[in-house]
Amino acid sequence: MKKTTKPLKAKPRAKPAAEPKVSARRKKQSPASKKANDDSSVLREDPAPYGAKDTRTGSKLRFIDLFAGIGGIRLGLERAGGKCVFSSEWDSDATKTYEAYFGDKPAGDITKIQNSDVPDHDILAGGFPCQAFSIIGGMKGFGDTRGTLFFEIERILRAKHPKAFLLENVRNLVSHDKGQTFKVILEHLKLLGYHVHWRILNALQYNLPQKRERVIIVGFKENHPFEWPQHQPLKKTLAAVLEPDEAVNWKKFRLMAPFGTQFQNN
Repeated sequence: MKKTTKPLKAKPRAKPAAEPKVSARRKKQSPASKKANDDSSVLREDPAPYGAKDTRTGSKLRFIDLFAGIGGIRLGLERAGGKCVFSSEWDSDATKTYEAYFGDKPAGDITKIQNSDVPDHDILAGGFPCQAFSIIGGMKGFGDTRGTLFFEIERILRAKHPKAFLLENVRNLVSHDKGQTFKVILEHLKLLGYHVHWRILNALQYNLPQKRERVIIVGFKENHPFEWPQHQPLKKTLAAVLEPDEAVNWKKFRLMAPFGTQFQNN
């Protein structure tokens, strides 16, 4: 008797992971940007590698963005899965850019914002003004009004007790006034009950084609095991990131022009 076999059924393919929802405002791209995104030589951001959630509640970690500039720190924390619940920036041009990208306008001068106006949060993030500690800024430190703005961060940390903080400043903060300024900052953070870590990081060592050294200070209420990110090899050059001159509308720039054009009419 002839033995029959049943035909094998193909296993159903696994459904691809759903892409994160993006608002229509962010999805819309100009033809130039669309072409750039199709170009494999263009530097792209990696997909969010983490899920910043409270392991006890499963909810997104809430953060505030102080001295926000145009939102560089916010971009990183949102990519990590965090949710911004408050931002502050006093520069009018920076706030316009911030609002255009993120859809919400930062509150103004941090010195005029009451503790009660700041919502509860898990992480305080801020790149407090660096001019008072930079060589170009004259290195007046706490003698410069901008240098005292660190104490606004201390004020909010004391009032709100977030679980963690992330602060950023110029490299020279570490050596300013023979290290005394940095010593004061670290002592004040530790007195608030935080376990503090700091290191000078260089963007060039994390696959970004720019030598940009900044001191990063992080702190945790609980003594979590903490490791700094490993260095990444540089795979892109600045030329691969910059737009070609012919694609730039130079009429929008008052101080910039393609190299050499300032001499063409002489």
